[in-house]
Amino acid sequence: MQGDLKVEAAELRNAIAAGQIIVYYQPKVGLFTGQALGVEALVRWQHPKRGLVFPDDFIPAAERSGVMTELTDFVLDQAAGQYAQWQANGIDLPVAVNLSASSLVNAALPDKITAVCNRHGISHRGLALEITETSVMADSKAAVAVLAALAERGFVMAIDDFGTGFSSLAYLAKLPVSVVKIDKSFVLDVVDNDADAHIVHGIIELVHGLGKHVVAEGVESQEALDLLLLMGCDQGQGYHWSRPVPAAELTAWVTKHQHVITVAGHETGMFTRAPIPANEAKRLAVLQRYRILDTACEAIFDEIAAVAAKVCGTPMSAVSLVDAERQWFKARVGLKVAETTRDLAFCAHTIMDPTHLLVVNDATTDERFAANPLVTGDPNIRFYAGASLVAPDGSAVGTLCVIDSKPRRLSVAQLKVLRQLAAHVIAIFEAKQQLAELAQGRATPGQRELCLAS
Repeated sequence: MQGDLKVEAAELRNAIAAGQIIVYYQPKVGLFTGQALGVEALVRWQHPKRGLVFPDDFIPAAERSGVMTELTDFVLDQAAGQYAQWQANGIDLPVAVNLSASSLVNAALPDKITAVCNRHGISHRGLALEITETSVMADSKAAVAVLAALAERGFVMAIDDFGTGFSSLAYLAKLPVSVVKIDKSFVLDVVDNDADAHIVHGIIELVHGLGKHVVAEGVESQEALDLLLLMGCDQGQGYHWSRPVPAAELTAWVTKHQHVITVAGHETGMFTRAPIPANEAKRLAVLQRYRILDTACEAIFDEIAAVAAKVCGTPMSAVSLVDAERQWFKARVGLKVAETTRDLAFCAHTIMDPTHLLVVNDATTDERFAANPLVTGDPNIRFYAGASLVAPDGSAVGTLCVIDSKPRRLSVAQLKVLRQLAAHVIAIFEAKQQLAELAQGRATPGQRELCLAS
């Protein structure tokens, strides 16, 4: 069925009440691992006479008729409930919900979404929120205020359909979003259209330069996936993996694929993904406050990583930051890549217990890591020791770690130095953040005195 339906507000409200509105889910997949890292909730109308109606055919009518608020509330509730159900079954799939222009001008939206999370007993990271440039432009001042309030509560937000609006660059740096989704119109023909390929590559570079993640929509072939991997894209969404499907079908798909990692077309087996810390929203907010992700190399951190490697006698070391979906290396010694997905990160296990070091003397004998692609392939990790980078409020934002391709053990003295160096890293993060606030006139009197004395 094509075209915007001529429907009245009462008909849409009755459809919601009658259970005719249903939610489908489409996975967002980590390109390196092939694992589903989340899903997008996509609404459908199971019309008694017209059959399955797609959103383009009734969302505009919902906006015009004033029913968009009820529809959004319904989808938020369904998405939160589904996330809770998946989580109870051991499946961690944050659900992204699209927010309309009318939602973004509602100052009560942050309280409303928080209440939905509380009602279903889920963390704020369980609901991701997607917006379009057009929806922000409807009332930019009000929308930015609402988005800022949501960001302060730890909700992950994404710009959807990026590249189709006129204000892309102006708002990308200002909006408190951590994910940018490239519109499928650029991705569908990325393999055969040089112009689209240049645009996609340029967007990826731009977004990464701003410290945000990239999701390519409309990935429909292995050739497109391979090209996006070469471009450094983080995630993909499209028919190559799955069409939007009901929750039961998506559950079956995830059950089959979630814990089997594919690298270069070869299955590597099962390994344990680190659980999510209880204070994840707070931890991510602290990490964001430091504004350290995707920044340029700095000699002080390179030197600390080099000292850690020298003291511990390892060929590899890193200052690693763990965000919602990846680990990124602020400094690295002997490591070729600048980041990996969070699924693979030993450091994601380390931050679960900030008060203790994580030491893995031989990863091939540890069931958590034996099938990890970083163990079975380059850099062939056998030994790992990591000390958490613990902020003053107790949040672990990353680690200082040392790595070897041979099994080994460290002395108590070496482990002590590793912990001390980690404390030095976080002290520098704090000092840089306080200096930045001082420069912007936002530092407290106590912070000003500390900065001036240092």
